[in-house]
Amino acid sequence: MQADAEAAEFLTSIPGRGAIYADKYQYFHAHWQGHVDASRRAILQGAAQAAGAGVTVLGAGDCKEIPIVELLERFDHITLVDVDEESLGRMMGTLSPVQQQRVRPIVKDLTAGAVLALTGTAARVIERASTPRQAYRGLVEVYANVEISDFSADDLRDLQSGYVVSSVVASQLLPFPELWIAQQFEVKFKKKLKDVLGEKYASAKLALHCRMLQQHARLLTQLAPTGLVYWSCDVRQELVMGKLSSAHTQQLGQQMTEYLGSIDWGPSGLELEVDPTAGGQFTAYLTSLIGKGHLPPPLELQIIEYMVNAAQSL
Repeated sequence: MQADAEAAEFLTSIPGRGAIYADKYQYFHAHWQGHVDASRRAILQGAAQAAGAGVTVLGAGDCKEIPIVELLERFDHITLVDVDEESLGRMMGTLSPVQQQRVRPIVKDLTAGAVLALTGTAARVIERASTPRQAYRGLVEVYANVEISDFSADDLRDLQSGYVVSSVVASQLLPFPELWIAQQFEVKFKKKLKDVLGEKYASAKLALHCRMLQQHARLLTQLAPTGLVYWSCDVRQELVMGKLSSAHTQQLGQQMTEYLGSIDWGPSGLELEVDPTAGGQFTAYLTSLIGKGHLPPPLELQIIEYMVNAAQSL
């Protein structure tokens, strides 16, 4: 019963993930639009080579990078699969009644229960641990021993098609439950999990991520046994400032301050003079300027590209 309660708590947080990604796309629209456009073109190139009357889209969500209307011109029907029912509902609301008749949304966990097993077991470990270090050791064991099972062929038979699309799904199977686990840890111990992390934890997570990628690959072969698969794991550039240490954030602030002093602000009329020691406050301020649309798109993209490259190098 306790495991069911923990799983239910995790499931209730899933719509929030979809909302976060929707907000992130809106906030950094200019940055993501290149990825969205490139994804749509590549998916349609695959569709032109695929046979069969239908297409299955895994992790469809809001379908921002999925060219639904164009796919409906090529295929008789589309099956959309995602664990986030609210995101699917938002997408369906953008279609006409006639289009909706040819689109079938299905709510399904693409990990065959692995993430629910992970979160449920991790929650129990955190609840029973008396110290942060004890919880940390238990979580290492949890990540190392999560069972990864495949769906049966019978379970997936009605999802099979001649063209299967998996766009930026596989890379997101673990980060969301991982974030949820970190939040439960902080609630219990009033301390961030990252403050007690070590090499064993990182290794266990990486191994689980690899096993989940392998599971996803097998799923794709099950769904398109004689068809074509489009598989894209991530966007070309990710905004990684949240992964930087405080020291690296400080360095990024210094680099960006020097860079901003060297560029032509053009008609925006903005002049930023920021204390290089501002660290995280600086990057938050800069991303706020970007998100609120105060910069013309070409200049925004120029600044973001430099900031992403600088963060990745750190």
